[in-house]
Amino acid sequence: MALLLCILSGAGNLFGQAVEVAIEKQYPLLLKSISFDRNFSDKLEDNKRVVIGIVYQEKFRRSVREKETLIKEILDLENADHTKYPVTYRLIPVDEGLSEDVRIQIQSSSIMYATSLKGVDIDELGDITRANNVMSVAMVPEDCRAGLTMSFVQSGSRARLLIHLRAARAEGCNFSSQLLKIANTF
Repeated sequence: MALLLCILSGAGNLFGQAVEVAIEKQYPLLLKSISFDRNFSDKLEDNKRVVIGIVYQEKFRRSVREKETLIKEILDLENADHTKYPVTYRLIPVDEGLSEDVRIQIQSSSIMYATSLKGVDIDELGDITRANNVMSVAMVPEDCRAGLTMSFVQSGSRARLLIHLRAARAEGCNFSSQLLKIANTF
């Protein structure tokens, strides 16, 4: 029985979790939230461009759909006033694991945005972002609870930020009290 419980408790990452808040709502919230990180400008490229590294799995259909939706949102809001920085993205497929190339791509991003992932070690992703001061964002709240900095949860009819405070500090984030008051934190 104990073995079955252990298997089932870890099964979420084997089969992938569900996105709780639509990506169309997540992305604008993310853009607004980075303006409340006092250290975010330190994470930008020399040309003051936000680089979002989209971590996804080419062999996992849900992950591919989420990646495509996020790209559409990035392109649709490219000229919007949600952030004072221009945004670009890079695709980071992790079907073959967290190789050296994947690590380099993540560490050269301002934000690592993880789609739903199956069988990927979230702790290891967090280790990479923490070691390189890259803000980690998860489409799936369980991945935030597992150690990534930010995700999104549904609260009634509203979408809310979910912030893992220890992970945020370890990644060099310094969110204002204004943001922390309206977010779900732990």
